[in-house]
Amino acid sequence: MMNNWHILTVKPNAGTSVEQELGDCGMLALSFFSEKTVKHHRTKRELKKVNPIFPGYVFVLCSIGDMPDVLGIDGVTGFLGAAGDDDPSVIEPSIVIDLLRRERHGDFRSGKGSVAFEIGDIVLCNVLGEETFAKVVDITETNAILEADINGKRIVFSDDAAKLRAT
Repeated sequence: MMNNWHILTVKPNAGTSVEQELGDCGMLALSFFSEKTVKHHRTKRELKKVNPIFPGYVFVLCSIGDMPDVLGIDGVTGFLGAAGDDDPSVIEPSIVIDLLRRERHGDFRSGKGSVAFEIGDIVLCNVLGEETFAKVVDITETNAILEADINGKRIVFSDDAAKLRAT
């Protein structure tokens, strides 16, 4: 079955534990955060504050067959969908990639996404004729070494870094 991005609704303060449990189940789950520096009102010391961009929501890459397992995870309250529609909404991969880039480079406010990526980033690539997400594990001058879960098997492969930057 094909994996699609969906948005889960989660109980307050449950996003991190839901994300971790989904990862333990072999699914890719993401929450987005912004970081800003503020001054303490009394001591005037600078503090870094990390706040969720979408509190109460977790993005998950899963198939329709995985949905009952996802709903069984403690803290998950449901899938986000259109009113009156029983099916969860599907999120375009390009939107998730843009959110990852914006979070990485701290530019949620500027509205300018970056196209650079680093080790640990998730990228969209084409493997065996199918679009899939892969994690960047190393970068050479011309290629990126990627790791992906294809048909239940973890594979490591190389792809043209310039092509990945363009996705």
